[in-house]
Amino acid sequence: MFGADGAKLGGPTLLRATDGLNVSGLAAAPLSDGSLITLTTDFSYSTQVTTLAAQRTTSSGAAIGSSIPVATQLGNISSENLDAITGLPNNGFAVAVAGLGIGLYVQVFDNFNFAPSPVKIPTQSTFVTQPRLATLANGTFVVAWNQNSGL
Repeated sequence: MFGADGAKLGGPTLLRATDGLNVSGLAAAPLSDGSLITLTTDFSYSTQVTTLAAQRTTSSGAAIGSSIPVATQLGNISSENLDAITGLPNNGFAVAVAGLGIGLYVQVFDNFNFAPSPVKIPTQSTFVTQPRLATLANGTFVVAWNQNSGL
């Protein structure tokens, strides 16, 4: 963590404890109450399964509760740097997940970490990469992405 002046605040924080996994695709976003939400992409070499998990943390980096499974309904997603996260005004958050061959999905979590199934975003190709999310001042959010349409 760093202060607004760039000064280091404390030591490193373990975002999510893992055992034998390859962690990538790290992302973080501020929440409306001043806490943070982080997102990790984990690949297990032993099971060949990729999972996503979010974790709420205090502004000082201490974990709040347990990690939150993301997009579990999509099964094993082949995702590395193919996800994004943004905080929402109600202290919830949104996650965009792009998997090669599955397209683009968004899942919105409330302040209690509840979320319905991910919603598929219409695209011209299932080969979608690098989703980005941004929350606007009025509380809505936008999704942007790259795609290979084969043209």
